[in-house]
Amino acid sequence: TAPAAAAVTPPAASVTPPRKGLSGCAIAAIIAGVVGVLGIAVIGILAAIAVPAYQEYVMRAKVATGYAGIAALRTEVAEFQATEKRCPVNGEGNFGTPESYAQSEIGSVRIGRFDNGHCGVEAVFSVPGQARLDGKALWLDLDPESGQWHCSSEIDDKYLPRECRG
Repeated sequence: TAPAAAAVTPPAASVTPPRKGLSGCAIAAIIAGVVGVLGIAVIGILAAIAVPAYQEYVMRAKVATGYAGIAALRTEVAEFQATEKRCPVNGEGNFGTPESYAQSEIGSVRIGRFDNGHCGVEAVFSVPGQARLDGKALWLDLDPESGQWHCSSEIDDKYLPRECRG
């Protein structure tokens, strides 16, 4: 008789022990989340700085455009004053009505004699929704003795052209 076969136990399946810690995908997700949060914070800080700076730039541009639009009247007013020995007024000669000078930022322009006796130009800004400009005036005042123009305004200096500040 044949010898009995010895019982052979099959080899044990290799079992890997459970991994300790996070998987690579989880670590990548955490890193992406942290970078995302920091990115949003940086964008928020930049926006907090950039938006007001841009709004201030837009206001200065509106005032500069309005100023340039009325600065051309200086020559006409000075010539009229030199010839006629008095200040012109709206509707006289080649001068239009206050509303005829309206443009995107300017609602009206008055030409005439100021309380100080000087000839001048008054521009009233019309910028709805911008309380810092809307309804505010800018004055160009001709000093008859020196022939120099002086600019003043009720608008904050930071929005005015250099020659109007102070």
